[in-house]
Amino acid sequence: TRPGMAYWFLRDALGEKLFLKALHGYIKTWNGKHPLPSDFFYSFNASTGMDLSWFWKPWFFESGYAELALKKVELKNKKLTVVVEREGNLPVPVKLTIVNSDGSKTEKYDNASVWKKGDKSLTYTFTVTGTVDSVLLGDVTIPDKIIPNNFYKMPAAKK
Repeated sequence: TRPGMAYWFLRDALGEKLFLKALHGYIKTWNGKHPLPSDFFYSFNASTGMDLSWFWKPWFFESGYAELALKKVELKNKKLTVVVEREGNLPVPVKLTIVNSDGSKTEKYDNASVWKKGDKSLTYTFTVTGTVDSVLLGDVTIPDKIIPNNFYKMPAAKK
């Protein structure tokens, strides 16, 4: 399933239109020939006008895994700061869900391209309008090796 997931995340990162342009460019160039995997990668780079090595290398040339973690969750003066760390080497999307005590939710989603500069962590800041109950990182569509570090329960309010 790894290649399928990689292409799904790449399509998400590039957008449907650019992904299809690159895919059609590859098909047109290599139809009836015998391409190697590197031909696919170079064709996509050429068609998109981008260097996608930040994506190709970890997904297809390394034997790593997907692992994001909540490293810091802090609430001060109605500002919630969440630090997400990439502990694995695979660039995957970041989805944060802030759950308030009344059950309302705020979601933030960034596709895998947020990791293209090689950052190991990202900091998100939210303005809070209610009482934050918990913070959840990821969902069932984003692979992650260690699930327990994807959830943070806010401490009970002091009375």
